[in-house]
Amino acid sequence: MTKEVKQRQTYPNPPGVSKGTLRVDEYHPAADLAMAYMGTIDLNERVLLQEAFSSNAIEGNRLAEICAETLGRLMRGEGVSDRYLLGLAWVISSNAYRELTAENEALKLELAALQGSKPV
Repeated sequence: MTKEVKQRQTYPNPPGVSKGTLRVDEYHPAADLAMAYMGTIDLNERVLLQEAFSSNAIEGNRLAEICAETLGRLMRGEGVSDRYLLGLAWVISSNAYRELTAENEALKLELAALQGSKPV
């Protein structure tokens, strides 16, 4: 099942501005694709993603902080800018969040070993 991306109205750039430059009031056209991609992720996966991002955000991981907040806004039906949406879709589609989770788990095991206890 594929979703068609709507064609949007385009307006010319002001004189002296190249066609490849986004206007101030224009969002990146790939944001439509990113939003369509995010729509393919079911609720259970979104919750798992939110947990992974939040868990890493607590550890001070900046990428996870931004992704957790962006995903939270999407899940609450709030607006997000095109660059946040594109970044989130890229991180999820590239499985980078799985690396964040693995890194976080490795740090927990290392800390537990240093403390002589079981990992949390």
